[in-house]
Amino acid sequence: YIFLNGGADSYNTIVPLEKCHLRDLYDEYKMLRTDLTMPVENLLPIDTNRSLHRQPCMTFGVHNDFPILKQMYDEGDAAVLANIGPMVEPLDDKYDYLMRRVAVPFS
Repeated sequence: YIFLNGGADSYNTIVPLEKCHLRDLYDEYKMLRTDLTMPVENLLPIDTNRSLHRQPCMTFGVHNDFPILKQMYDEGDAAVLANIGPMVEPLDDKYDYLMRRVAVPFS
């Protein structure tokens, strides 16, 4: 498990990059994130071609300060779960979650 005691700006951790199916999601991301946009040159590309399920884009970018995620993804040792919902209440540790000691999102 990777347990973040705090948070991460997921929209700047994994960024839609290239060959998006419906529209240019990087442009949409730039429009929405404005001054928080990660420049393309600061992203490490990950290829979703090996995924068993169709992804919104063929290439996503990983923040260049997070090369271990790219390495683990490329080696088949990591996956990305996006849009899984916010916390209902704070967790003190992963055991709060695993033991269901606090309310968690329904998803």
